[in-house]
Amino acid sequence: MPSPSVVVGLCISAVAATSAHASSPEASRVRDCRSGEVKHGIVAFTRAFNAGDIRKLDGLFARKGTHGRPGFQWYSTGPPGARFGSAATNRSTLMSYFAARHRARERLGLLQLSGGNADDNAYADFAFHILRQARGLRATAFEGKGASICSRYGARIAVWAIGPPVSR
Repeated sequence: MPSPSVVVGLCISAVAATSAHASSPEASRVRDCRSGEVKHGIVAFTRAFNAGDIRKLDGLFARKGTHGRPGFQWYSTGPPGARFGSAATNRSTLMSYFAARHRARERLGLLQLSGGNADDNAYADFAFHILRQARGLRATAFEGKGASICSRYGARIAVWAIGPPVSR
């Protein structure tokens, strides 16, 4: 019969191996984004947003990360329909937020996109210019930044932040 210290040592080794494996990119199925994959996801997002396709939108955004795995971080924008602070980080309210913005006749048009390359933290960072138009907002171009996570399911948006109007 093994001594108690050997049993404890084996248990600690098993837990450490499991933890290391669970946080690995293979376990979370995160991989580097392929060329054009992030853009494809963002174009799909703007189309689904404009159509009010909540089911499609839900599939285009990353789930909340768990156990150190990359995941949804925030969706933020200014008025109308401002979403900041803790509301911006709440993935569970994102689809109802999108439905409300669709009812307010908000529409998005991608004007410019740069970046989209994965770095060493599993997020593919990008910058964009987007045209927003809604009740209470004439068509205005805004700057923004974001990040996607890629997996076998394609690019999923993890961060979306619409900032100030584009300077002319």
